[in-house]
Amino acid sequence: MAAQQNKGLNEFSDFLLWVETLKVTAKDVWFKPISTGKWSLREILAHIKYWDKNSLELMVPSMSEGA
Repeated sequence: MAAQQNKGLNEFSDFLLWVETLKVTAKDVWFKPISTGKWSLREILAHIKYWDKNSLELMVPSMSEGA
């Protein structure tokens, strides 16, 4: 179980490092869909941010109480 948690934390850490590299991304890239009919980079990251916030505020406390 601890190994899985560490793997998840490492993957999240890698994701955060990748997000940091986006600071130098041109504005037009942020708003352009990644493919026809798909979301833009901005929309994708906003979606991930919402679910991360939801997980931290609602899911993690519930899992801790029921563990």
